[in-house]
Amino acid sequence: GKWWGQRYPRSEFQARLAVVPQLECETLANCGHMLHHDQPEALAARLLRFLGAAVTDFSPPAAPVVAGGRPGPGPARPAAA
Repeated sequence: GKWWGQRYPRSEFQARLAVVPQLECETLANCGHMLHHDQPEALAARLLRFLGAAVTDFSPPAAPVVAGGRPGPGPARPAAA
């Protein structure tokens, strides 16, 4: 039978995956197409294991500061002439 939107058989899909170097396939429980939304911690942990990263702090970065010490959208820019 056809798979993946009725475009090609599952065997063809698996053959395509077989040529991807260092491919790892894993199914995350209780999520659909929006892995990053449905299971963000599980996805991040799996990606870190795959990438071999040593990142453990997932807190958002501090807000940038502009002249005068106020939070701003980015680095301070010189005033226009």
